[in-house]
Amino acid sequence: MDMKPFENFDWTNFWNDSDYAKKAYIGKAPTDEEISEIEKELGYKLPQSYIELIKKHNGGIPVLRVFLTDDYEINITGIFGIDRTKCHSLCGELGSAFMISEWGYPNIGIAVADTISGGHDMIFLDYRACGKDGEPKVVVVDQESDYHIGVLADTFEDFIKGLTIDATEMENEDFALLDENQKCLAIKFLQEIQEEERVIELLNYVGIENLSAELMGMLARSYNNNNQENEAMRIMDMIPEEERKAVWYYRYGYSYASRCFPHNSEADNLKALEMFEKAIEKAEEGKVIEWCMELVEFHLLSGALEKNKSQTPLVYEHYKKYKNEDVTPEAPANDQQHKYNNLFDVNWIFDKHDYSAEEFEAKFNEKMAQRLGENWRETECNAPIEEAEILVTYEAWIESLEQLYDNECLTDDYEELLEEEKEDGMWQVDIRAHLKADNGKSFSVQEIVWKLQKLMANKELGDHVFFEGIDYEGSSSDYTAHEVPMFYVVCGS
Repeated sequence: MDMKPFENFDWTNFWNDSDYAKKAYIGKAPTDEEISEIEKELGYKLPQSYIELIKKHNGGIPVLRVFLTDDYEINITGIFGIDRTKCHSLCGELGSAFMISEWGYPNIGIAVADTISGGHDMIFLDYRACGKDGEPKVVVVDQESDYHIGVLADTFEDFIKGLTIDATEMENEDFALLDENQKCLAIKFLQEIQEEERVIELLNYVGIENLSAELMGMLARSYNNNNQENEAMRIMDMIPEEERKAVWYYRYGYSYASRCFPHNSEADNLKALEMFEKAIEKAEEGKVIEWCMELVEFHLLSGALEKNKSQTPLVYEHYKKYKNEDVTPEAPANDQQHKYNNLFDVNWIFDKHDYSAEEFEAKFNEKMAQRLGENWRETECNAPIEEAEILVTYEAWIESLEQLYDNECLTDDYEELLEEEKEDGMWQVDIRAHLKADNGKSFSVQEIVWKLQKLMANKELGDHVFFEGIDYEGSSSDYTAHEVPMFYVVCGS
């Protein structure tokens, strides 16, 4: 059986029935006949979810007035009802027809809500794709950007359910007066914009003893994201055991994996994996499992996982699947890709140090053992690249061409570097280097990474210092007298 619109939706404290809202927005309860008349006048069938809303509350100003997407942060003023005696209603003085005829908005449907811009952008029900009797999308139309149309939600119901609270300017006292649901929405909003310290301040003002398990979990998340992992653990320990769901174990694992990274102890690494194991056991949806896999990858726990796979079999199983499906490129550049070790399992962070061969060998062996165990040299990840010479391309920021070594040049993308094109005193460029194997036959994994480290040490990499592998790009004779394989160095942050 299909659910009715807004079935089980909690309307408690949804509306702010201020004197202004009553004067400009809120109308009398509509009859079915009045709804039909409005539809006829507008020329569109109103969404059933909108009809459900106006039968409960015929327009008004919601307490929750912010709608967030990846592209938009919309602050609405009010939602239009159908009482035409109210100026802010579908057929009122400042309603849909007025915005289309007087403000020049495109005739794509019905203006259903206004925003704090004072008419310079409006929320519309967009009937272009569905027709006059279909289910319209909810869009924002920006008058100041040549009436650009951006999709906010697939349905009016989704739009209403997606409204949240802008807590950036909220006083501590006002936050404390919100109900549980509103507090959660306000905190979610702040975490979306990475205001972790503000979250910590607000929730501590309310008092940890007054927080629900959900809000304590949110507080722990902000402590984790603010590099206060021990505080996160302290808060999570206060959550009753019967309320510790999969995300609780994920967050605790995050704390163990992060608090001393990248110098984690073996004990912390194992604790993190054990927490992820429990999170996977309890997970009711795939996203928690995916989060755990991302942390195993980012915090370089694969070596610890290999050592402890008998204790954390679920993590091991899902990580192997994650590597195959999500980390390996979707398709090789061509059949030659299978011929080369792509170095995806290499554990290295580029830095400014000019290592001697002996220093690098010791450091590299330590890092690889952390990820793959002491016997990493016996695994397939240590397979050599059977070429006497290769070309590698990498991205960097340079102040001068004098930073390039004799075996380096800029790629063909750069005809000339102009001083006025610098940002913060540097050019962002792609650099191509010609590498030759020491033995004249093949490169070991250690040799390639060492040579890349030496090339990059005198250049700026920004935060893209985590080596993630090399992608085969074909071969070229443009830089040498004969065809040489080319690779792109993949770095992450």
